[in-house]
Amino acid sequence: VTQVVSALSLFDVGISEKTSSQYRFGFKQSDGKGNHPIKSFSKARAYRVGASLSHSFNEKVFGGTFVDLIYTQTKSSFQSAFTNVIGKIRTYSVSGGAQLTGQYGIYPELWIKPTLALSYSREYLIRKRFVSTTSLGSAVVEAALPMPTVFRITVEPEFLYESFANQNGIKDFVSVNPSYACENMKSGNKIDDCNTGVYFQTGKKSDEEGVTGKLYFSYE
Repeated sequence: VTQVVSALSLFDVGISEKTSSQYRFGFKQSDGKGNHPIKSFSKARAYRVGASLSHSFNEKVFGGTFVDLIYTQTKSSFQSAFTNVIGKIRTYSVSGGAQLTGQYGIYPELWIKPTLALSYSREYLIRKRFVSTTSLGSAVVEAALPMPTVFRITVEPEFLYESFANQNGIKDFVSVNPSYACENMKSGNKIDDCNTGVYFQTGKKSDEEGVTGKLYFSYE
């Protein structure tokens, strides 16, 4: 079982033009627990900076490309009847891709935005340390950690509610994003897998002089 909470700030420069650039930074925290085949716990915090370029083909269809740099700190624990292994890992990853999005208004404040996205990412190890503790004492354990490369295809219809702007030009928004993703991952072994999921976003948005700023929190 994994719970994910994230926050992101997004700035869109030149949003009134057909081609605009976006800049973002944020963090994501993941907490995971498992009991099979052994009891395990993990906590990861990731920090993200990124940029993208989008183009409006018409009023209903737009697309773009993006690149992100992510720094991650992970602490994990694996427990058996005889030993407890605690690991600390620091990594960074580089990802890039492209997406195509449509937007269709149902009501003035309600939108559907289906998205097709392709992405590729590669992770690099900065530092690792694993310590095994038993009734006899503790020892540093050397663990092999092949870093993954991932190619992913994602289909994601977003259901968005966006209020009218108040006197300060600020809008409230809430979105629900079900998704279906298939990925090819190489990390020592090659794995092909498809999954479904859903995440929720809520926050505030401000448009001023061709620049959009957005701060939101999401839960997966």
